[in-house]
Amino acid sequence: RNWFSPGWDLFNERTIISRTEAKAQSKRPDRVMLSSDHKQAIVIDFKFAAPDPQKHQEQVSNYMELLTRMGYAEVKGYVWYVYTGKIDPVNPLT
Repeated sequence: RNWFSPGWDLFNERTIISRTEAKAQSKRPDRVMLSSDHKQAIVIDFKFAAPDPQKHQEQVSNYMELLTRMGYAEVKGYVWYVYTGKIDPVNPLT
């Protein structure tokens, strides 16, 4: 319910561009929510296909890493399997 309450800045399907020494790349999370003070970020990836937990967790972990590198102190991530209603929290990359 909190994800749909006022007080969040919402970014749907926005590209995040990152660069390493070797290459530049772009990623596009389904939804990024920033708290009004921009200290907390939540990334949500919606899945409509069959669950592939390892692949989906890794994908969202990568988004979380990008947001951390962008300076957000508290980053959380979730995979939402829309058809089943299941929401899996994602642990950051280690």
